[in-house]
Amino acid sequence: MDNHEEIDGQSLSDRIAGATLNASSLEVLMPQFEKVLALLESGTFVSSSANVKEYKELSRFQSAYTTLLQMMGHELVSHPAGFFYLRPMEMTTLSKREKQAAASIFCLIESLCDRGMAIESVITSEEPITTEDIQIMVDQHRDRLSLVELNTVEAFTTLGLKRLVETGVMTEIKRQPDRVEYSLGLPAFFYLDICRKMSKDYEERAAADPSLEMPDDGRSVDELADGFLSTQDV
Repeated sequence: MDNHEEIDGQSLSDRIAGATLNASSLEVLMPQFEKVLALLESGTFVSSSANVKEYKELSRFQSAYTTLLQMMGHELVSHPAGFFYLRPMEMTTLSKREKQAAASIFCLIESLCDRGMAIESVITSEEPITTEDIQIMVDQHRDRLSLVELNTVEAFTTLGLKRLVETGVMTEIKRQPDRVEYSLGLPAFFYLDICRKMSKDYEERAAADPSLEMPDDGRSVDELADGFLSTQDV
């Protein structure tokens, strides 16, 4: 087939020229594509609060992004709370760092709820989470957190929260040079959805088998990790 042979009424050269023009148009319309791709592939949640330009472009060209990412083997997910992420690949186990991040956010959400705080409000209002709050949480879940080496405030912040900040789930706030606080970003709803599903599944199992009844905080980090792996499609 030479360049002048027609396909569906168009010569090959015309089709190539059209594809080149479309690619150039995408570069103009979606200038954040490379940055968006890098963020998503690193496991970052692109949200309307932490990644304004990237989120705006994703929202505006969601269909194009969905198609392009699908061609790369990814599935783009849009959460109604206001953020995008790539559906995690199927895994049978979590790495140590992933376990630390999962344990951090699950224990933090559980601790805040146990203290009577409305977690949705904490997220949407970006209510500050102080070192004192973290200390209470670490004390409450020390046995569980010790399994992933997060049983001190310093370890919890430098190992657990660091990953959550990197992925956009939390934001670090420096009030003073020696005073750091945190807030939950909109992507925290991703983990809150999982927490709710895990609790619902556990309640259903406990109702069917009363011998399973125990406080929620009796679940180990491995049980939380297993629950996380089995509920990534929430």
